[in-house]
Amino acid sequence: TAGNEYISALAGCNNDGAGLYFFAAADDTKGDNSGAFAVLCEFINMAKNPPPSATQAENIDDVAAAIGALNMSAANPPFDQLIDHEHDLENHKEKSVKPTTGEEAEKWADNYDFWRKAKGLLEEKDKKATYASYRKLTLNTLAQKQIQTAAEIVAASFKKAAQLRAKVTNTATIQSANKALFGVTGAQPASPYYGSNGCGDVCGKPTTYSNTQAGNTLQLDALCLCGFFSGAGDAGDSCGGKIGTDTTNLAAQAWIPNTNPTQWWANIEAGCAKLNSRLQLTTTNVLFATAKMLTFMASDPKGTNKEYQHVLGNMEGNGSEGCKGKKDNNGGKCVAYKPEYFTTGQPTLPWLVNLQAAATAAAQMATAAKDMEQLESKLKDLNTSAHQLIYSETAAAHSQPPTTEGKESGTGEKQKQKDQCETIQTAKLCKEKQPKCEWKDPNDDDGEHCKLNETHAAQQATQAGTAGGNGETKTTDKCGAAKTPEECAAVKGEIPKDKKAVCGWIEEKCKDSSILVTKKFAFSVVSAAFVALLF
Repeated sequence: TAGNEYISALAGCNNDGAGLYFFAAADDTKGDNSGAFAVLCEFINMAKNPPPSATQAENIDDVAAAIGALNMSAANPPFDQLIDHEHDLENHKEKSVKPTTGEEAEKWADNYDFWRKAKGLLEEKDKKATYASYRKLTLNTLAQKQIQTAAEIVAASFKKAAQLRAKVTNTATIQSANKALFGVTGAQPASPYYGSNGCGDVCGKPTTYSNTQAGNTLQLDALCLCGFFSGAGDAGDSCGGKIGTDTTNLAAQAWIPNTNPTQWWANIEAGCAKLNSRLQLTTTNVLFATAKMLTFMASDPKGTNKEYQHVLGNMEGNGSEGCKGKKDNNGGKCVAYKPEYFTTGQPTLPWLVNLQAAATAAAQMATAAKDMEQLESKLKDLNTSAHQLIYSETAAAHSQPPTTEGKESGTGEKQKQKDQCETIQTAKLCKEKQPKCEWKDPNDDDGEHCKLNETHAAQQATQAGTAGGNGETKTTDKCGAAKTPEECAAVKGEIPKDKKAVCGWIEEKCKDSSILVTKKFAFSVVSAAFVALLF
């Protein structure tokens, strides 16, 4: 039968609804609808407590931009000169460089935000010199292709991140949850609220279902179950707590559909809060609550011959007067749903459809957050591989052919270091080159300037002269002493097999190049990982 998949969800849960069912005599009594109210409150509480927005991976754009900047620095001619990082594409300061038609125009439209972010990184003061040094490299064909491949992957990642970022907020979840509570606008309805027809029509009349709105919103269904009816015996307490318009006199006014429901709703919310089972808004929990509701209604069918299977609340006789707000003769205080909502395996009550959509959006939000974490991790791996490639090329550019050991070789190296120090014009840059260089103050014989640290140079010469004996310096120690990519590339010693230099600049530090990943392997593994994630 319709809804069996939901009812079966209760099997084995040891929850048959004991304590929820009421079989009352004619006329309402206090607590008559407390069981039905508890069932409905499960949905109301889930709708009112959607999960918060998921935590976002924060560094995706920055990591992507780093690889984009690397690609720009290697481009020939310099592509980055065409990008205006201070303005969006629409407001580009050089209109003439922007293609307006064809494939190139589409490429600019698709990728300009990424290019702009990368160009901004090139212009950062503390990174400008480093990227400028990369421009001087002559990359071989394989290296150029690998950097280009990395940039293409990252451009797609940048767009993918923007798509995921829109999904990790709970906006869609809240919108659908509010529609479940209040209807298509997602807000408290305005006058005439639930229309000019009487409760018997609006809350459902099983014999005709004309003008019924039952099932449209959780708010209306709760009002039909709990709203005070003049002269009813429950005194406004049919749901187990007075649901009226005045906090001091809760049964002072009868609820009718064209009355502003705000104050009744406040009391309904408070009543549901007391029954909160802390079910999170998930697709599984919506399924479980639906199974409970179907079981509850099936346990107490209404009508002379028990022919009405989808009524929440109490009803007398044949139901011809509908859910009018009072249980007598052929009426009741209830919600009578159209049978057509239950003709398939999945009930299609409008508020239930909206609540299921909210739960689905919440699940998609959690999935998007995980995808963003994976994307960030893969980007970091790709960034490391791309920079290892550049650093190894930098090392090759700085490496020198082997020279005959001896005084002449040492003298040449010392003169080279001396020249490097003396070209520096500021104290700040000089101190960054310590201990190789040192800043002399104005009292020095030659005045204020940067010069070679003779003590450090002598120590280096001594270590070089004792290589292979007790004075041998381990490769890892020599690499660790280098503070810049240039110093790292210039470290002397035995070059590991299949490497171009003794050391490599890895993750902002100089390390033994033997730990560098083989470039071809690194890119193939990272690229393969991105295929599943992006495409």
